[in-house]
Amino acid sequence: MREGEPGQECYVIAEGTAGVSIEGRPVASLGVGEMFGEMSLLDMGPRVATVTAESPVRLCVLNPREFGTLLEVPSVGRKIVRELAARLRACEAAPNA
Repeated sequence: MREGEPGQECYVIAEGTAGVSIEGRPVASLGVGEMFGEMSLLDMGPRVATVTAESPVRLCVLNPREFGTLLEVPSVGRKIVRELAARLRACEAAPNA
């Protein structure tokens, strides 16, 4: 997925790893069980990062309805909110490059 593009789905990594970059700068590496693309489904805005496979990957693709259903599961919704909060904290703590 590419930064700035519209988002119609989110992804959960079932196998492999992926790198996350913002404005060309690497910011994270994701592995099995981690999700990306959810921000566009939450706020209907464009993608905020580019995600690129670092190894062969297998993804579970969730459309907006499926994602919404997951959010209704309290334990899953809390996990997603915690992950978004951790990402926000990391961005705020990062020095401006």
